[in-house]
This record gives sequence, structure tokens and C-alpha cells, in this order.
Amino acid sequence: MRRVAAASSGGADPPRAGSGGPLAAASGRARGGALARLLRGPRRGARVVAVVACLATLGALGAAAALAAAGGAAPAGDGDGLAHLAAAYRGPVASAYGVEGGYWRLDVNFTSPRVPLLARPRFAASNATCWELAAATRQPFTALYQPTGAPPAVRGRVAAAGGPPPRGLRRRAAPAAPRAGRGRPPAPARGGARAQDLPGGVPRALFRWRGRISRRLFDSVPFLLRESPAAGGCPHCTFVLRYKVLGGQLYADRARRRRALDGQEAEVAMVEELLLAALHMHEVPRRAAGPAPPAPCPGGPPSAPRGATIPSCAPRRPQVPDVDFLLHIGDGAPGGLPLVQASVNRSEALGGFTLPKYMWRDALGLHQFAVLAQCLAARHPPPPAGRRVGRAVWRGSATDPAHALVDEGNALRVLRARLHLFGVWYPSLFDAHLTAFPQQAFETSCVETLLPPGACRRCGTGAARAASRRGRGRRPGAPPSAGRARRAGPALPLEAFNGYALVLDADGNSWSDRYRLLAHGNTPVLKQASNLSGFFEHLLPPGVAAEHWAPDASDLPARAAALLGELAASPRRLVAMAGAPGGFLGAAGAARRRGGRALADACARPRGWPRGAAERQQGLAALLLNQVALAHAAAWTLARVAALSDWRPAREEGYDLVPFARCCPSAAALPREFVAAVRARGEALGQAAPA
Repeated sequence: MRRVAAASSGGADPPRAGSGGPLAAASGRARGGALARLLRGPRRGARVVAVVACLATLGALGAAAALAAAGGAAPAGDGDGLAHLAAAYRGPVASAYGVEGGYWRLDVNFTSPRVPLLARPRFAASNATCWELAAATRQPFTALYQPTGAPPAVRGRVAAAGGPPPRGLRRRAAPAAPRAGRGRPPAPARGGARAQDLPGGVPRALFRWRGRISRRLFDSVPFLLRESPAAGGCPHCTFVLRYKVLGGQLYADRARRRRALDGQEAEVAMVEELLLAALHMHEVPRRAAGPAPPAPCPGGPPSAPRGATIPSCAPRRPQVPDVDFLLHIGDGAPGGLPLVQASVNRSEALGGFTLPKYMWRDALGLHQFAVLAQCLAARHPPPPAGRRVGRAVWRGSATDPAHALVDEGNALRVLRARLHLFGVWYPSLFDAHLTAFPQQAFETSCVETLLPPGACRRCGTGAARAASRRGRGRRPGAPPSAGRARRAGPALPLEAFNGYALVLDADGNSWSDRYRLLAHGNTPVLKQASNLSGFFEHLLPPGVAAEHWAPDASDLPARAAALLGELAASPRRLVAMAGAPGGFLGAAGAARRRGGRALADACARPRGWPRGAAERQQGLAALLLNQVALAHAAAWTLARVAALSDWRPAREEGYDLVPFARCCPSAAALPREFVAAVRARGEALGQAAPA
């Protein structure tokens, strides 16, 4: 009986000190005694069922009332508390698999949010995925979405190749990150967070470049990169577009932008939205009363004839610096070219610069991220509160960085095909299946025979199957028809991965673009160690935010077997990896031994409890992958390219303005006020609306 009471009140927030006094304490003891007397005596089981049903009904009514009052916003407890996230630099971490440059370790003061009791019925009853529920939640328009009033700052002492920070920066003792919920949180920066280097001089967006960028090299990059010798035979390189930032406005090369992009037009429009948001975030708002008077020069105004315009010695209005840059919209990561792209090859000394791409479409605000974390915790609680399938799960299509097409000659050399075979050979370790052959050139049925798609009659627990019914195999935000062509195996929605003990992550055409979504989950990830990296994956050191396996998967079965065996022998190991509290039942028993303290306080995280890999990766995702952080990362990359270019951009013929009015249909979860502010900036600049 006490176990039922403990589990029912586990999500309640602990009482705050000084909120009630002796009278409230006495009233609480009286109510507790009445409930205890009700649950004792004959017909105890029926009374328990009635009490639980009553609590569930009250929870559903309360959730509905809260939703009605909030206009559809999900109750999220401390909705904007994640705005006070802070990070501390803990030093470089070497790679055991030879990843060039190693990793940086950042500790974030993030803890898994509690699930409000009134929100649990809503999460359980909805047919939408947790990501859809979070994206449908209205994100408050906070100070973080205001322009910063400062240009993006990059430190000159950071290694130009994107390697570990210089020794002088390593020796600096990083301040300890404040614990969330303890003491007064630090106030956010005035006007929003600044897009500067992360603590310890860590670059906000990964890049690989030594020396300067010459205009001759810039002009030599062709439009179609795949067929160019400059790409070095990159199988997944596509088109390169030219852009220019002048005076805080974005311009596109008309000759390249208006050409056919082979179905990648939507990707280009999405990146342009991100760039417009980045430019807006680094512009000082205009004064309502008119322009400010010019500031006098030191020592008096300069000499000038009467009636002439006197130049001002006031500093230039802060903004993203003027820059010419090349945007590569393909998945490949060629070396030797100054491309701004989704990923870089860290083994190349001149690998290029990274920029968020698909992340902008799926990005959430900090309040929405809290709702997502609460929904996942309610639907897929880690053990001992919840059940997990004791296997490592993976789904994906047959793509590979080294092969443009999969045929009979190279099918078994595709790494993802090996993951599929591991699911066939080691069914007790892996639930791994290929779901599609999007780039196939089969002439026989040999590949389908060697790589049988398998069956998935009972994939995971009941919670995993329910998530499968909710998601219907779609990615978050995808239309129902997306990704159904040439389907080869049983698909599994992303949320259902949290019904397993471990999640596998492997490279596709290039870097693993899926990890940006897996990082928000509450399940540990076994990630392929790879030199192909997105803009933030230099911050994922092995054994901290994710476990790694060899680039050729040679040690994956042994790694998975050892880790799953350890988890089976000690469920608390999985609790520690997932970063969950110690469980309701054990905490409630400890509370009874201490003399019957409040169950809500007993279910809080014990002091000194080890933070898990899943919780650490959730903290990094909240810090680096929220909507504002992505805009800052884009501005940081543009500032880095501008700092390394050896020419000053100027106006040229053949460039069209990209108006701010194009923001931001791709990122549907953005606050409406932010989108209106970006578009209003274009109107203030006199930009014409797009046709």
C-alpha cells in the first residue's frame, strides 16, 4: 500500500521552506492520517483501486484546466528555468580510436526535470509523440530571443585547425557550474546570450582550417562539386552556393541560387532562415526617437568646412561582420575548400567550417525542451521505475560515406549493413534492422537475400509498441508520406528507442545527423567514433556524454555485450547511466526509516548521486541545440570565416537580397513574437516583401 502511495506522489514538487507553518503541517498530518485509515482495514484492495482512479481523474481534470488556462501550453513546472544553464570547461579528452583533435569536456548544470503529477495523464493519453507535444507547446518570448547588442566574438588564440585549446587556456581553472535549483540562478546576459567562445576557449562550432582563405581559392570552387577534381571524389557532395553579408543583410549569388538544385531547394531555404535569424540576433535595436547624435572624437571634432557632414568617432553598430562565404548543401565533407557545411572531416587540415542545418527545422526552445524531457520521463522512465528491453536498438537506411550507390559489389562493405547482420547474428544483443535502400543499384536479388529485413512482431515493451503506434515510423515533424519509398525492414519511431537499454548511432552519408535528436532522449547512446563531425560533436567525449565504438564496428559486439551484461547484473548501473533518481520505492523505504518524511522529498535525487551519460547529453542538447544557441552558432561560424578571409567584401553585380520576410516557416516551433521581430527588421530596413 505504501508502495502505491509512493509511486503516485513521486512526481510532485517538494514543499518549499517557509510555506505553511505549524498549522499547515498539522493539517497535512491530519490528511495523511485520514488517507492511511482509509487504506487500512477490510476490502483494502478495492479502496486502493478507487483512490488511484480518483487521483487519475483529478489529474486529468487538472491537466485539462491547466491546458485551457494556458492556451494549449503543456504544464512544465519550471518552464523557463533552463534559461539559466551554465557550462564549465573541464579539459580535453583524448580519443581511444584516433579521432583527430580529441574532444572537449563541458559540464552543464542540468538535472532531469520532475514530471508534474497533473501532466502525467496528458502525456499518457495523447497519441502524439513527445516531440510533437513539445513542438506544439507555446515557447515564451523571453530575453534570450532579444538581439544581443554585440557582435559574435571569437578568440584569436583558439587553434585554427579546431584542435584542443592552447595550453594557456587549458591551465585556466574553469569555475564550477552552479547546480540548478540551488541558490539564486545567475541572471541572463542583457539582451540575450552572446555568441562567443564557450568556456575555456572552446569553439562554439567546429572548424578545421589552417592559415588564411584567399580570394583565388574562393573563386575557384565550382557550382557542382561532385564532378569537380577539387572535391577529391567526394561521393555525397552536391552544390555550392555563394553568399555575402553586407551591413547586416544577406545576399545570394543570383546565378547559382536560381539554378535547379535537384530537390534541395527546401534545405537551402531552411539554412537561409537560420542565417537571417543569426543576423537578427546580432543587431542593435533601432532607437524609437531617431538616430543618436554623433559622438565627439577624442580631442574635439575633426576639422571640416561649415555645412559639411562631420564623421562620427562612435564605434560601428555591432553586427555580424561583412563576409563572403560558400555554402555547401550536400552531405559530403571534402577537404581543401573553405566551405560552410553541415559536417567536416576532422582528419583534414583544411576541412572547412560547420553550420547547423536540419537542426534548425527541429529545434525547440528551452521551455519546449522541458516539456519534451518530462514527456519522455513519464512515458519511458528508467529502471527500476520502468522496464527496458535489454538490447541495443538501431534503425537506418543503407547509406555510407564511401559509397554513393549500394550494389552487389559493395553491399557487405557498408557499415550499416554490418549493423543489420549483427541484429541477425546476435539477436540477444541487438535489435538492428535496415529500413530502406535509398541509394541502390541492384541488378539481382542477392542483396536482399544476404541482408534479410527480418520481422518485428513484438518490438520492445508495451511502452515501445505504444510509441511505435504513435509515431508510425515518422521523424518528428515529417509529413505522413515521408520516407516510405523502398522500405526494406520494420521501422521504429525515434521515441520508441527509449524503450531499450541502449541506442546505437552510426554515420550515414557523412556525419550522424540523428544524434541531434538522440541527445534529447533519456537513454544512453553507443556512438560510432568518427572523424566526420557536425558542428557540436567535438563536445561529446567518450565515457561522459556517450560511449564510443570502433569506426569499423570491430569491437561493437564485445562492447555491447559487456555493457548490457553489466546493466543486467546491476540495474542501478543503467539508472546511473540514464541519470535518473534512485527510484520511488527505494527512496520511499528510506523515508520510512527516517521517520516518515514527505514522500515528495524522498523521491528527490540523493546527494552525491552520480550523474548519468543520458542526463549529461540532455544538458548539452539543452545548452547547444536550442533555437537561440543554433542562431549564435551560425553567427559564430560567419565571424570565424570573416576573420580568416584575406579580402574585404564589397558590393558586386549579380547578388540578390534575401529579405528578412522569409523567416521562418521551417522552424515552426519558434515564438511568434520572434518571427514577427525578424520580419519587422526587414520592413525597418525598407526591404521589399518576397514575391
